[in-house]
Amino acid sequence: MVPKSRLTVSRLRLLRLPAAFLLVVGVIHVAFPPLACPPPDPTALDRLQGEAPAVQLWLAPIWFLDGRAVHPHFLYTRTRDSTVHRVEVWQDARGPLGHLFVDELPALLTQRRGLCLAGTRTGDAALEVIEVIERAPETYVWRDTYAYWPGPNSNTFGASVLDAAGWTVDLPRQAIGQRFGLPFVPTWTAPRDLPPAGGVDE
Repeated sequence: MVPKSRLTVSRLRLLRLPAAFLLVVGVIHVAFPPLACPPPDPTALDRLQGEAPAVQLWLAPIWFLDGRAVHPHFLYTRTRDSTVHRVEVWQDARGPLGHLFVDELPALLTQRRGLCLAGTRTGDAALEVIEVIERAPETYVWRDTYAYWPGPNSNTFGASVLDAAGWTVDLPRQAIGQRFGLPFVPTWTAPRDLPPAGGVDE
């Protein structure tokens, strides 16, 4: 029989997790304005392949946080005839690479609040980013670790790729975790919000 004291400790541990999560959600709702993006354009993948080699960074506002936080993923293709790959970090470590997901989810899967296109690179500039993404299984140090706040999380991965590839993208402040573990820049401030008209429109 398990001693009562151990049961009490176990129950307290279980209570602490939801309480901490609710606290983070509460802070997010107060500190971050909501974002909404347009539905994904069904021609987006064809257009991406038409620009190959090409890479894109997409941001999906998270529905249960009313878009006050975003989930990023990269889409890329090397040639017009090759597959479009989706790469990201996911909260559940159910893939063969832990939290790092490579082609585990549909390319244009949303978080129920649309998708915003944050940036596109083509040609040699795209290949530089693709090289960083394809090395991620060996180089991303938090492949087996995930924390909603302060990180490492999906935004930490997205920002790490951008940083390693030298690709400047203004991530919105709703990309919580984007500066976790990255070199501190004294002049860095939270980037501007994504414009409401963001998305696949060119």
